[in-house]
Amino acid sequence: LQHQIDTSTTGLSVSIPSFQAPDDIKAAIRERGVSLYRLGIGMGYGGNAVHLRLALPRAWPEFDRRLADFLSCSPRDLFPDHYDADGRP
Repeated sequence: LQHQIDTSTTGLSVSIPSFQAPDDIKAAIRERGVSLYRLGIGMGYGGNAVHLRLALPRAWPEFDRRLADFLSCSPRDLFPDHYDADGRP
């Protein structure tokens, strides 16, 4: 679930999560040893919040930011169809 960015001008290689579908997001959460239920509870939204969010056809900025922070990425990385290049919904 990751891809490399070639930063040949600096000689650095940065690994960024790559999410293509809700199942990728679910897998990334589980890889961190947390169930979707526990993550929703821990974020203060309730046990079904992650499932509900992944089914929404629009941005949920507050939740998306918290989920992205948990996965060390941006909301646009998680939901590219919901955010523009500047990260705005």
